[in-house]
Amino acid sequence: YNRLQRDTEAEKYFLKAIQLDSFNINAYNSLGVIYLNTQQFEKTEATYFKVLRLDSTHAPAWVNLGDLYDQLNRPKDARQAFNNALDLDFPYAHPFAHTGLGNLYLKEGKYSSAEGSFKKAIELNNFYDQAPLSLGKLYLKTEQFKSAKASFDKVLELYPEHNEAPVHLAIWSLRTNQPDKAWNYLSDA
Repeated sequence: YNRLQRDTEAEKYFLKAIQLDSFNINAYNSLGVIYLNTQQFEKTEATYFKVLRLDSTHAPAWVNLGDLYDQLNRPKDARQAFNNALDLDFPYAHPFAHTGLGNLYLKEGKYSSAEGSFKKAIELNNFYDQAPLSLGKLYLKTEQFKSAKASFDKVLELYPEHNEAPVHLAIWSLRTNQPDKAWNYLSDA
């Protein structure tokens, strides 16, 4: 049972939900996530626009639209979408928007701004794995190896079965001249 089959079944479910209630913004938003996961970018954008036409204050749709634009290498549009989410009184979405902005800053080489965004996301939601994971990648990139390891360890503390953190710890071990540890981390991935 693979992800594509799961996404196809979920797509049918959400389309049915929308058929029953054409104002179901959560179903539209979830459908947009499925389209993004399956790289149907035009459908993704159209679906998020539908959500925002129904409710322009739906912060998760703004965050997801930002993620889409980031994947499409449209940083200006991504930044605007993430900022739109942050402007709304919807605290649940704020850690995701801060992480999205942090990833944009990281790509632009604005490391201090990226670090601030990731730390803000962690402050707002200490259980969101992508913020400390992204912070660890930043620290690895800037050769702050002790902080990188602490960030990746935090991810594994939250989610011991996390797939990405051990890979980054293996890279950390190679970059810190500890190749014997790399294999142990990769066997945990």
